[in-house]
Amino acid sequence: MSTLLSLDPGTRFLGWAFWEGGRLALWGLVEPDAHLRSPERIGQIRAELDALFTGVRIHAVACERAPVMHRTGGKGAFRPAPALDLVVNELRFWAKNRHASWAAYNPAQIKSACAFAGNASKEAVARTVKAVYGVEDDNNVVDAIAVGHCHLMREGIWR
Repeated sequence: MSTLLSLDPGTRFLGWAFWEGGRLALWGLVEPDAHLRSPERIGQIRAELDALFTGVRIHAVACERAPVMHRTGGKGAFRPAPALDLVVNELRFWAKNRHASWAAYNPAQIKSACAFAGNASKEAVARTVKAVYGVEDDNNVVDAIAVGHCHLMREGIWR
């Protein structure tokens, strides 16, 4: 049975969803210690993923693509996101070490798959995740499920 791990990466939280045979099986949130610097938090993320999926064969990992720039609170200015890029690169390396294929999707692709519009709101995506999968959870977890939904649709597994 094919398995997928879908991820919503962040420097403070990592939402994840695990899929078996195209069906959502488990989901959760990794919350590394906020007092640590980015490299140590990334190490905690890797360690928790290793603990969660020890002995589990993951065939594919799908991740939200790190933006080149991100908004600094509300409607503030955009700034580079090197720490987030580091997290995504580390997750890609983690997937490669597990011999899993890697796919990354930008937010517009994920929103299109879930809400049929690349400029859909986060609320519209959350409504789809709730309607299709019955999950109402932390935004990071909902986003990870949306990433998985996008991947499965693009691969022709979920229709």
